[in-house]
Amino acid sequence: MANREHSLPREKSGGDDSPGKITKYRARFKSYHRFQKKWAPYIFVTPFLVFFALFFLNPVVGAIRMSLYEFKGLDATRFSGIENYINLLKDPRFLKALLNSTYFAVAWFIILIPFSLLLAVAINSIDKKLGNFFQVSYYTPSVVSLVVVAIVFRLIYDRDFGLANLMLSWIGVKPLSWLEQPNLALGSIIILSAWRYLGVDILYFLAGLKAIPNEMFESASIDGANKLQTFIYITLPLLKPISSFVIVITIIGSYQLFTEPFLLTGGGPGDTTLTPALYLYRTGFSFLRMGYAASMGLFLGGIIFGLSFLQRKLFREEE
Repeated sequence: MANREHSLPREKSGGDDSPGKITKYRARFKSYHRFQKKWAPYIFVTPFLVFFALFFLNPVVGAIRMSLYEFKGLDATRFSGIENYINLLKDPRFLKALLNSTYFAVAWFIILIPFSLLLAVAINSIDKKLGNFFQVSYYTPSVVSLVVVAIVFRLIYDRDFGLANLMLSWIGVKPLSWLEQPNLALGSIIILSAWRYLGVDILYFLAGLKAIPNEMFESASIDGANKLQTFIYITLPLLKPISSFVIVITIIGSYQLFTEPFLLTGGGPGDTTLTPALYLYRTGFSFLRMGYAASMGLFLGGIIFGLSFLQRKLFREEE
């Protein structure tokens, strides 16, 4: 037995399982862990930062620099400081464009948001398959090409052959020049925009409604609350975050409106449908006043940034 024990091979000191090797592996692991914890987030964020610097930060810095110059043609420039911003605040056409965007925002706030909320509540209360059909039906206009939509609505608003005047003739109303009369052109674009973006707001409100627990409505029904009371005292308060979000993005959208007036009226008649984005486009690309257009874009961006900040503040208060 003793001979057999002496015949067993002894472990060599300094092998793979030696304390020195284990200590070294542990040190390497801790070092790698520290490196990963410290630098891995920056490595993952780097691609975004590169694209952000190239496609956002660089154009913004270029626009700020451009807004401090007065361009005469494409090459000749003159440093003007904040003169473009001072002239912008005195420009009656730009102030008119801001006022028109405010009209759009108020109209969408009064018409689009309440109507989309009521439709979302109605869709949420019906059969699921039928509800899905209405969701797709209302959302479809928002994915159709806006050029096609503008052409169709130009035909609808046509004075002689348009569907709008045909329907009005059934009740004895004379044909109207929807896109030529100042008091009708703005309303015509508001109707088009409301029809186009109604489905988007409905989806937002539907997402908020589906997040409300059914137990809330069941408890209200047991307590004797009718549908109107349930809507006022349960649905509306719980939809406050979604409502704040929809209101803010609607207002931001009104200040970014460009395609609809550009295709339908060109900003007319008499600047009735002129928007800041359309005025910026004309100033920069039709009159080649790049510095003035850049200051206009930065001013408009400041308005949108302020509205976005307001949105964050509202959400923070809700939390």
